Amino acid sequence: MVTTIGQEWIFAGCLLAGLIMGLAYEAGFILRFCFAALFKESKKDSPAPPKPKKKRKVFNVENAPSLIFAFVIDIIFFGVCFVLILASAKITADGQIFWFSAAAYILGFILERISLGIIVAKFINMIYNTLAKALERLKKVKFFNRLFR
Repeated sequence: MVTTIGQEWIFAGCLLAGLIMGLAYEAGFILRFCFAALFKESKKDSPAPPKPKKKRKVFNVENAPSLIFAFVIDIIFFGVCFVLILASAKITADGQIFWFSAAAYILGFILERISLGIIVAKFINMIYNTLAKALERLKKVKFFNRLFR
């Protein structure tokens, strides 16, 4: 039987694991965003094909690398979450999983998304904008202009 003090530690450990799950989600989201931006930049120079008037499909040949990469990142994310759940259950509750621990995982993930997630998103946006401006300045330099053609 787990005491009330033991339950508090289990909840805190699972909450921490939920926060780590949120950070893993952020890392996957950043990787997905960078890969999609890289793929769009490589397609930018090619001539655009005429767009058909039909409904736009989500899956087409142009989006295939991005979708495959996103699928792989999601599989890795779920694997990380599975390992975190098993590790936190082993460390905090001797391998037992309680219902309130599931609530702690979800609460930790949500707390990360509404607190650290916003800070990380703003920081990544600042870095992306700074690098984009620096790249534009490099394109204006005569020596580097040949590299960006």
